[in-house]
Amino acid sequence: MMDATPSVPTVPQAAPPQYNKLISDSLDQVTLNVSGQKFTTTINILVGKSLFFAQLLQGDWKSFLQEDDSIFVDSDPDVFQHVLQYLRRGVFPLIHDQKKGHNYKLYADILAEARYFSIAG
Repeated sequence: MMDATPSVPTVPQAAPPQYNKLISDSLDQVTLNVSGQKFTTTINILVGKSLFFAQLLQGDWKSFLQEDDSIFVDSDPDVFQHVLQYLRRGVFPLIHDQKKGHNYKLYADILAEARYFSIAG
């Protein structure tokens, strides 16, 4: 016979101390300067699937800010826009031109950047 007592939810373990600042800042907006082009998003989006950004943005990440309050990211902005879109929506881009077909070079570039930024998925 099974016990009819409902299970009591457990209290989640506290986050490790090094992530406390990251968690409290997770909804903060951050502007990335990707080789001169600006992208604005939230910390939560960046760290959700990227170990690179999770490590970069833990602790006192605001010390990395440039004079214009952005963080410099050395990447191709035409490729990074697709990486950021994946981080936001979790969908890999479909890049197709009716005359030229799929842009396999751009797909390869996106994959290389995803690996560089340690993106899961």
